[in-house]
Amino acid sequence: MREILARIVIASVALVTAVSTVVAAPKLRVVATTPDLAAFAQAVGGSLADVDVLGRGTQNMHEVEVRPSLMIKLRRADVLIENGLELDRWVELVVQGANNPNVVRGSAGVIDASRGIPVLEVPSVRVDRSMGDVHPLGNPHYTLDPALVPMVTQASIARSSSETVRSSSRTWKTP
Repeated sequence: MREILARIVIASVALVTAVSTVVAAPKLRVVATTPDLAAFAQAVGGSLADVDVLGRGTQNMHEVEVRPSLMIKLRRADVLIENGLELDRWVELVVQGANNPNVVRGSAGVIDASRGIPVLEVPSVRVDRSMGDVHPLGNPHYTLDPALVPMVTQASIARSSSETVRSSSRTWKTP
């Protein structure tokens, strides 16, 4: 009986030691420009992602004030999800200040969520911001349409698959 108890204790100690030495895989650090894109990223990433957002829901997403705190958030990011269609043009200044090669325009870590969705209200005449709150590339508020959510998330997942994950500073496994 003592021998069995001793083996159980030794096995338990060995198991605890083994479990404590296993390092949890780091999470993918995702930063979204808008709260709704951050919610989509969190729903998709679950426990495998740390999701942060640059803009607040109480702000006009066209005119988010660029602050150093936003640059710090983006400096640590593996992936940047932007709304696109000029809703979040301000993010370019944040990217420049963050000095993070993962999220520089053209890198695999930048996902434009508007790619591949049907754009509504595209102007047929030349317009620019001097005309007020107009959208020269079409209506960028596509995340307000629940029917487009699956299309936005699926397209973002496809674009962020192995290419994005391999290009980040760590190795990630995608489903």
